[in-house]
Amino acid sequence: MPKFLEPIRDNVGHELNKLGLNLINVNITDITDDSDYIESIGKKAAAIAVNAAKAGCRCSKP
Repeated sequence: MPKFLEPIRDNVGHELNKLGLNLINVNITDITDDSDYIESIGKKAAAIAVNAAKAGCRCSKP
C-alpha cells in the first residue's frame, strides 16, 4: 500500500467505523501544491503533446 494511503485509511476509516461504515476504496480526484509545481508539469506535458500533434509526430516523449 502506498505511504500516502495509509494515513487516509487510518484516519478516515476510523471515523467511518464510528458510524458503522467501512472504507473500501479511496479515489484521488485532485492534487494541488502551494507552488503549483504539479500544475506546471501537467501544462508542460500538454504543450509537448500539442506540439507533437501539430508536427504530425506520434511520439509521447519530447
